[in-house]
Amino acid sequence: MQTLPTDDAIIAWNDQALNELNTQMWSSSNGFLNTMYYRIYFQVAMANVLLRETTTAKLDQRGVGSALRTEIQQYRAEARFLRALSMYHGMDLFGESRLAQLLGELDKIDGIEWIRLMYFYPMYIDDALIDAIARAKKIVPYIDMPLQHINDTMLRRMQRRVNRAQTELLLDKLRTAIPNLVMRSTFITGFPGETEEHVDELIEFLETQKMQHVGVFTYSYEGDTPSAKLPDHVPEDVKEARRERVMAAQQAVTFAYNEAQVGRKLDVLLDVPVAGERDVWIGRSYADAPDVDGVVYVTGKKLKAGQFVPTEIVAAQEYDLIGAAAGKAR
Repeated sequence: MQTLPTDDAIIAWNDQALNELNTQMWSSSNGFLNTMYYRIYFQVAMANVLLRETTTAKLDQRGVGSALRTEIQQYRAEARFLRALSMYHGMDLFGESRLAQLLGELDKIDGIEWIRLMYFYPMYIDDALIDAIARAKKIVPYIDMPLQHINDTMLRRMQRRVNRAQTELLLDKLRTAIPNLVMRSTFITGFPGETEEHVDELIEFLETQKMQHVGVFTYSYEGDTPSAKLPDHVPEDVKEARRERVMAAQQAVTFAYNEAQVGRKLDVLLDVPVAGERDVWIGRSYADAPDVDGVVYVTGKKLKAGQFVPTEIVAAQEYDLIGAAAGKAR
């Protein structure tokens, strides 16, 4: 397989380009086009992988033909799966998910070092997918799984297709199969019908499961949604008070996890230099997704954005870590 350049870029697709690519891909004699660009475009576009932009990238989007011919000059070292649509990969063509197979193909691409899994809904994670993640060399042990709540009554009202027992069983399976797994999730407080006892249960779940990263949002009323028609809406001040309770409980879990990283050596992907500081960079370890998790501040000479730097963690500062370069950057 040809080597993929490792610098930064963003790949974006309009619906017309994606539809034409899909048609061309599966109308070929062997079901899969063999040129490098079609392989990369298919794997990126159909799986909703975003290569996050940090330097100028030249991507011509003037039309389908032009976009397919455009040379992508720079690629980022980390790819992220985005949106729940990734979970449906293959359903339209084969009647079943082919995400596990797609992950296996992505794992073979030279030049991509980290693949980060985002928005993996629990009802679509099966043993085959868990095995594919565990066997892959480039998929970092990090999964973002939006749960929204953990109380069974609330999960039914939210029309989630899993209950607490199924969720806990899945988390056990994931942690058993994938060493050093870092979990992120999001939850909602103040959904219609929620009680203080439901919130107590959510806090107990978080304190027991000890997910490393959690976001909590208050329920937002939207008049044209099914939830708007539910009884027992929660006042705004109560929603916010519950959110603060849950975040306070989770904060203790996250801070304790960060303290436990002190003394470890982690590979850190450098993003940007710290403004006004010399030889200090903002980066992320495998445990940190861009924009939503903490960061690692790295001190070291002759470093560049996009490099992976072995870093010794010397201190924790709430949601962030502080480290010093402790090896050759790559």
